[in-house]
Amino acid sequence: MDAEAKGRLVTDAGELRAAVAGVRGASRIAFDTEFVGERTYFPRLCLIQIGTEREAFAVDPLAVGDLSPLDELLFDAKILKLVHAGWQDLKIFYQRTGRVPAPVFDTQIAASVLGMPAQAAYASVVREFLGVDVKKGHSYSDWGARPLSASQLAYALDDVRFLPALHDRMSERLEKEGRFSWI
Repeated sequence: MDAEAKGRLVTDAGELRAAVAGVRGASRIAFDTEFVGERTYFPRLCLIQIGTEREAFAVDPLAVGDLSPLDELLFDAKILKLVHAGWQDLKIFYQRTGRVPAPVFDTQIAASVLGMPAQAAYASVVREFLGVDVKKGHSYSDWGARPLSASQLAYALDDVRFLPALHDRMSERLEKEGRFSWI
């Protein structure tokens, strides 16, 4: 992943169209969201992170407005969506659009099939399968506040940065152990 992609924040419709076009040919994309759920009936979507093997970017839905180019990407049935504990992320898109992104590979579910606790945290799974320590210092950030700090953006992008490598490693083990069909 190049250095520029490590910190890219998409804040307007033109940038969003260009970012989506840049990952359109990928067979899989990593996907995560940050939201505020306190004092709201439905979560307020504040950030959407997308990653591939080569790049990662975050979309500011509060600034961009029209997310239809991203929706087209997430609802493309030819692209595998990689998530960790993705039920909340998928629920947010269902509430927004009435549709659920698919197909999906959830690394938390795969981790449990491979012997980790059912609710294994992302940082634990990344450490176990990739040997990388992920900093989780912004778990309780106010994602609705602007501007986002560089450390918030780095934290958010780490949530998708390791998913393609996790998918590779987990798929190999699931196949080797004859458990791939379980998930």
